[in-house]
Amino acid sequence: TAHRENRRCYLFAFSGPEQVEELELDLSFEGLGRLLSFLAMSFHGGTDVDGPVATALDMLEKEEWSRADLLLVTDGEFDVTEELVARVANAVEAHKAHIHGLRIGSRGETGMNKICDPIHEFTSWESVAGR
Repeated sequence: TAHRENRRCYLFAFSGPEQVEELELDLSFEGLGRLLSFLAMSFHGGTDVDGPVATALDMLEKEEWSRADLLLVTDGEFDVTEELVARVANAVEAHKAHIHGLRIGSRGETGMNKICDPIHEFTSWESVAGR
């Protein structure tokens, strides 16, 4: 969608505190290779969304990212601070940003429900079969 709408795309891979990697998506041949390497990373250290989401919200303040939306992909096993919930609400209102959640597995009500709307659940490969 970002490419079709001539918008840039920036990715964060994260886990526990201080475990964050970043990549601006580049759809060149080399850029797609960097994307594959980026997507193959793994941390195995929990889920601390406050830092990466706060950094993404800070980016919305910059002109080149002011039309951005956020997509949070996770198993959903995390909580969020009330401060982050308030920052997300302010960004949604001020920038008309959408913060989509893609939950891998069904975890029920989590911190994701406090900051993402809508939330899409991916529970099995069968859910996308034939698309």
